[in-house]
Order: sequence, then structure tokens, then C-alpha cells
Amino acid sequence: MVTDKKPTKPVSKTTKKSTSKKPPKGTLKLVMSSNQPLDETIMFTGIPLNNLTKEFKYETVSPEIIPPNADDLKVIRCLKRLDQYISKSADYNKYWTLLTETQNSCMKTFDMWLTNKGVQEDKDTYTSLSNVYLTFIYGCDHEEPITIKNVCEEYIVEFMMDFVLTRTTMKPLEYTLVPAAMMLFHIYLYEKGYLDEPPDGIVDFMDELEPEFIEILKKRFSCG
Repeated sequence: MVTDKKPTKPVSKTTKKSTSKKPPKGTLKLVMSSNQPLDETIMFTGIPLNNLTKEFKYETVSPEIIPPNADDLKVIRCLKRLDQYISKSADYNKYWTLLTETQNSCMKTFDMWLTNKGVQEDKDTYTSLSNVYLTFIYGCDHEEPITIKNVCEEYIVEFMMDFVLTRTTMKPLEYTLVPAAMMLFHIYLYEKGYLDEPPDGIVDFMDELEPEFIEILKKRFSCG
């Protein structure tokens, strides 16, 4: 059971709706794999992580808006149904059947979107992390019902600083991709029509949270 403080601050920003969808701009520093030891079971050990960072530029993602296809629209409908189930009581079996269907379909469509956007490196990790995020939002108990649309900063912190690190088994380097995965997944949901506003709030919050997240990874995986 996942619990946290009562949410008080939504991640999404209240901005005037835009008639054209544009991906958010910015940069995000991520720990990269260059100069890592060949044995991935000892990644980061004894290595100064500050020397292994470079900027992840949002501009490297194609700015072209890819209209939703039939599969995308199906995923969006499923997400909206999950949101309705969250706000209203729903049959247990129906809910979990829908969640499983949504996760399976969303991984496929998000993976295709990443390919079309020119994101090839670490694509499988981004896709896997999006699924972990869906599990956290819709598959865990929280003090108050949450959805992707209304998730607040406190829960984002819990997801990154606790849930991902304690409930998943990944190579150490893959954890450094969490901020980028969050950013990319929210852009995807915006382009496909689930989110009504550009995900500038989550992008800004990732920029703010990322240094602390990297510090946690250093302590977790570095011996020096």
C-alpha cells in the first residue's frame, strides 16, 4: 500500500489553452553510460558520477506532432475510463482487467511514438518506466484518488524517490533515465489528446527534482 502526505500542489500548470500543440522546451541533465565499467553489476562503483553527465536536450526529439491513430485513441479512451473508475466506485475485476489492457496497449503505442520521434537510444527503458508509472498511479492505494491528470508534486516525488527505487529491478544506469521517461511520456499523452495542456509543469519539476534524484543514485550505487 502506497501512502504519502495529502496532495496539495498539482504538477500541471493552469495556462491558457493553445490552439497548436508544441513540445515543451528545456534541458535535463542525465547520467550517461560513457566511461562506465563493462561489468554492469558494478556500474557507478568508485566512479565520480559528476563526470558522467551531459544535457538531455528536448530539441533532439522531433517537434513534429504525430496525430493519434486508432491504437492511440483506444489507449486514451481506456485512460479516461480508468479516471472515471477512480472517481467512482467500479467493479474490482473490471477495473483490473481495464488497467492491464491499458498498460499493454500503452506500452506499444508509446514505443511507436518514441520511434517516430527519433528516440532510439534507451527506448525500451523509457517504455518500461512508463508502465511502472501507470502501475504507481492506477495500481496502488493512495491517501486520495489520483490520476495522471491531477497527480501532485508529492506523489511525483514518491514515485521517483521511493517507488521506482524500491519496487523495480533495473541496472543502475537505467534509473538515471527516470526524469527523461517522465517528460517524454507526458509529452506523448499531450500529443495524443489525453492531456489538455502542454506538460510544462512536469518538465519544470523534473528540472528542479533531477539534481536531488541524481544525488540519491550516487549514494545508492557509489562506494566513494
